[in-house]
Amino acid sequence: MYQTGTPDYWKNDCFDAKIDPDPYVNATSEVFCFAMTCMDSADIDPSLYAGVGNIVETVGGGWTGTERPTSEDYARTLTDDGYILECRLKWEWVATESKGPIDPVEGGTYGFAVSIHDNDNGASARDNSIEWAAQLLDNVWIDCTNMGYIELLADHKINYVPESLIDPAISYPDPQIFIPTITTAVSPSSAIVKNFALARNYPNPFNPATTIAYTLGKLSAVKLSVYDLGGHEVAMLVNEMRPAGTHAVQFNGSNLTSGIYFYKLQAAGQVITRKMTLVK
Repeated sequence: MYQTGTPDYWKNDCFDAKIDPDPYVNATSEVFCFAMTCMDSADIDPSLYAGVGNIVETVGGGWTGTERPTSEDYARTLTDDGYILECRLKWEWVATESKGPIDPVEGGTYGFAVSIHDNDNGASARDNSIEWAAQLLDNVWIDCTNMGYIELLADHKINYVPESLIDPAISYPDPQIFIPTITTAVSPSSAIVKNFALARNYPNPFNPATTIAYTLGKLSAVKLSVYDLGGHEVAMLVNEMRPAGTHAVQFNGSNLTSGIYFYKLQAAGQVITRKMTLVK
């Protein structure tokens, strides 16, 4: 990162998250945003706290409350694989002028999108970005319609779904794979990430069987499991080494009750979770 000494920390290497505290309120431009930068405190806007910044769009910037994160809420560690960033936010901080704060109850759904930016040339245009959203646009930061959403599950688990709660027609099948077309890659592992995918099950809804397909970029230890809404594992479909390529497995829910289930693929250090519906 080269743009030091500037308040535009979001143009540098950073993790940039956007949350819609209430997707059902008709104010699609009100987005709660916070960013974590791996820059040192001497290199960033002094109004930021320990490398954590936040702006509430359309409200003129700043937090809706007086309490903000401090250095005790932020951690940064440099490893051989890059930076590890951690930040904790209180639920009551996640609010905009007319939305929120979030009441963390099981089954709650909230708009969510994440961008991870890379800037190695010092220009205002970033080298690369990886995004999780329902529609992969730069302006997802100010348009809740393009966000995916998170669903709060039992046992403090969170499920991410790349579909818009405001407009269900907007969805992105492989949010983990978005890497814009550029001349400089984020890292040599980008090609592997591109080849890691979990397809939507077909048919969906299903009764009692459905097919789940996934793609691997290299030989990997694969775990493909099915969970109920409470986060309990109800089926283990794959738990073995699998070669590179596309694979398909059938899931039979004849011994389960109707409802929503999640299937999760873990391989090559990556995790993808999707939702499916059993209707009997």
